[in-house]
Amino acid sequence: MPSFNLTAPALLIMALTYPAAAGAIECDRQFQIVNGQRISTPYCTDQFLGQVARERGMNVTDENVRQSASLKSDICRSIGQDNRLRTICTNYFPNPGSND
Repeated sequence: MPSFNLTAPALLIMALTYPAAAGAIECDRQFQIVNGQRISTPYCTDQFLGQVARERGMNVTDENVRQSASLKSDICRSIGQDNRLRTICTNYFPNPGSND
């Protein structure tokens, strides 16, 4: 039996077993790269929020940030004035001129 018949099923099994590696999400700050375009997505936004939080000394993981709205709120209240986070954290601050 030729060896290429054995490699084709092996490659198929590998492709089905490890789909995340082939289709990993690529982020540029808070934007996901989709077909060469930068699109704001919750996944990349949360990842960037976690990255900046770690740079500022907070002990968080990207997964923690994705799974906890209260953690996002805590991060934004703590370091949301960082210019890199202003658009991400705007929903966590009262609107200027409102009665809140």
